[in-house]
Amino acid sequence: METKKNAQMIEVIELLIACVISLLLIKIPAILQLTAHENEFYLKNGALIIFFGMSVYLLLSKGLAKKMQWIWIAVTFLIPAAFINLLPGTSKNDVVMLSSMHPSSPIYSAHWCW
Repeated sequence: METKKNAQMIEVIELLIACVISLLLIKIPAILQLTAHENEFYLKNGALIIFFGMSVYLLLSKGLAKKMQWIWIAVTFLIPAAFINLLPGTSKNDVVMLSSMHPSSPIYSAHWCW
């Protein structure tokens, strides 16, 4: 019974870690005082941040990632984040809208750019 309770506590801590990471990423416009471009930030990065938070929780709860693998996991999310934020245009641009709805699409789109 004690080990089950400890396992549940560890899972709650892992969930809280993933939530705090997502919260900090969502609050980037407030932290950096980017109020003029806040809507564009959420349009471009909202889905990616949520997906990153869920991935962190999954990796923590299942113990799938080792210490050095976190670097590669971060890189796989930084590449699409850089791609989506470097796209020219505003929220009315169809390319920005489609890329923001499909967080993994920048990885596949980058293949065609080379």
